[in-house]
Amino acid sequence: MIDIIFNELKDEINELYDNYKGTEFDISEIVRDNALVFIKNLKIELLKEVDDIYPNQNGTLSFKFFNKTELEIGINSMSYFIKRENDVLYMNDVSITQDNIEQFIINMK
Repeated sequence: MIDIIFNELKDEINELYDNYKGTEFDISEIVRDNALVFIKNLKIELLKEVDDIYPNQNGTLSFKFFNKTELEIGINSMSYFIKRENDVLYMNDVSITQDNIEQFIINMK
């Protein structure tokens, strides 16, 4: 099941990469690869929560989750906000490292 969901998201990211090349929403190969590394680290519960993936004019890639979390992945960093029951957690411009991906996963719980 996790492979099916991962492959669907991977295909969607690759399609965005291919379709927007040379446009104002051009996604670099590095951003695409960062996004693929990111989703590869998500557990199935979080993979199923991805509602939308879309490119931004600044060359980043955004993920929108059903629980109102939004994540933006760039060349060197990622930013996200998580709407929780009583507050909003916002992380801006954190490095795309295994530790920060794991922290995102913890924060999503």
